[in-house]
Amino acid sequence: AIGALTALRTAGYEVPVQVQVIGFDNNEEAPYLQIPLTTRIPALLDAPTAVDRILGRIDGSITKSELLTTESQVIARASTR
Repeated sequence: AIGALTALRTAGYEVPVQVQVIGFDNNEEAPYLQIPLTTRIPALLDAPTAVDRILGRIDGSITKSELLTTESQVIARASTR
């Protein structure tokens, strides 16, 4: 998302007027960017769950798709309205 902010500004787009950008990992730089980045605080289980699912598909212990949901908190900053 940080790279997208830079690319959008370079291309002449106004953030968040024309395009809104949101990050997904609450990078510690997010609040200090020229346009502070809206982001979310991910649930602690996101990455370990994803890795377990991938490994399960590889080793054959998980054979069916399953919808998994998690809760997260959005931190609104200037990159969204």
